[in-house]
Amino acid sequence: MTLWGSREALPEDQWGQLPAGSHIFPFTVQLPDKNLPASFDHPWLKNQYTLTAYYRRPNGLSKWQSKAKPIHFMPLSTTGVEHGPIQESCAKMGTALLLSHPDLTPGGRVHVQLTAAAAIDRCQFALTRHIRAKINDTTYQEDETICHYERKSIPKGELSLILPIPKITPPTTESSSALKITYSVQVSIWNERFFFKTESHNFDFPIVIRTLPSCDNSTCEGLDWCEPSVDRPTFLTEIPMQPLPLYDADSCPPQYTLDLPAYEQVASSPRDSVEALSIHSNSSIDDQQPHQQHPFPYPRFSRRQ
Repeated sequence: MTLWGSREALPEDQWGQLPAGSHIFPFTVQLPDKNLPASFDHPWLKNQYTLTAYYRRPNGLSKWQSKAKPIHFMPLSTTGVEHGPIQESCAKMGTALLLSHPDLTPGGRVHVQLTAAAAIDRCQFALTRHIRAKINDTTYQEDETICHYERKSIPKGELSLILPIPKITPPTTESSSALKITYSVQVSIWNERFFFKTESHNFDFPIVIRTLPSCDNSTCEGLDWCEPSVDRPTFLTEIPMQPLPLYDADSCPPQYTLDLPAYEQVASSPRDSVEALSIHSNSSIDDQQPHQQHPFPYPRFSRRQ
């Protein structure tokens, strides 16, 4: 599905003819105005953007196109949410917990400072990603722990931990009802007598805009030329459209009446009623020519104009 880019014919001398050899030159691509979800890869759900280059050879030779190059797409918008340090304490255990995240970005770190009045048997930290997706009538949801840290036999006093955030982490996405990605962090502490578990605090991973890395000088295989086209996603089924018949509001629909004999003619006996019905039907057909005669002695429908 082509999301952006000019589809108009470019002038022949836009860049001129490139001589044989290797060439590295910058170019720009117009990003879409829509708030599209960021790139992410998941075994069940995947969102990927690719960039394809089309080029022509001079002297009327065949056209070629490069293979689709996956690009890591991040929408040019930010969440605009700032979090202060998270503080929680447990009086029974004599512990205090402080979570701060000065660099809450993919590849960043979360700082944990734990103060304990007594020794702690175990401390566990979990960063969970929550995915909610809806495709047509199918709803998909998953809660996956993407970062897990555990430490045992912690003496009393202060303890500082630095927890890394995975580099391949899509940002928080809540702009579309079809796809929502959120994150939460939770800390659990055990000692000989008590167990303490913090609430599930939401973390927003902002969208990061960085400069592009150095150009990749590796060669790319060419494919057969095909015209750029817009394809409909496979999971969107198109409903066939049937045109409605024309309707004239001025003309009224035809009226139909049933020509039956009088009640007195059919009330004497069943046999007489059948004969009377047959005679009435035949005489009615003979009187109203040019209608064709019905082969069966049953009452017929006539149309009033």
